[in-house]
Amino acid sequence: MNKPDPADDTLLDELLLWGGPSEMGAFDAIMWRVEENPMLRSTGTIVFQLDRCPDWARLVAAHQWLVSAVPRFRQRVVDPSLGLGAPTWVDDPEFILDYHLRHIRLPAPGSERQLLDFIQNAAMSPFDKARAPWEATLVEGLEGGGAAYVLKVHHSTSDGLGFMQLLGRVLSTTAEPSGRAPPKLSR
Repeated sequence: MNKPDPADDTLLDELLLWGGPSEMGAFDAIMWRVEENPMLRSTGTIVFQLDRCPDWARLVAAHQWLVSAVPRFRQRVVDPSLGLGAPTWVDDPEFILDYHLRHIRLPAPGSERQLLDFIQNAAMSPFDKARAPWEATLVEGLEGGGAAYVLKVHHSTSDGLGFMQLLGRVLSTTAEPSGRAPPKLSR
């Protein structure tokens, strides 16, 4: 049985607050609203190249935990009537993880060019404004048995540094399961 780790409480406190207040600040509101023009899309795409494909069930479970721990990942943006006022983040009662977490396989040979083409197309596709503005895709079939994890997020969710800090707190540092359960979400 795993002993409770006091660091778990600190981590959960950080994750529950990650993303900030529900009302967008002026800069984030601008980033959200300029999305109408495809030339001004403000998405960030983070790519992790992996030496092998992770277990899909483990990846899904990790994302289920993440969207439970970090409210921003299960929230969508609501613009006020007539565009007067700041957009706000609200819980999405229709949130479906399967929409946001995807799994594809590149056709043979699974070259770096094919991966970059996929990433380019994914990065430039608009978000569905009725859903939380993020998508993650596990890409299998890379040459040599590798895989890639592609995370696309809207800049109004966080800047690149904020995402890297979050990922540094929640990503596993090993390919093998740690044997330790994620912190309990009792809050």
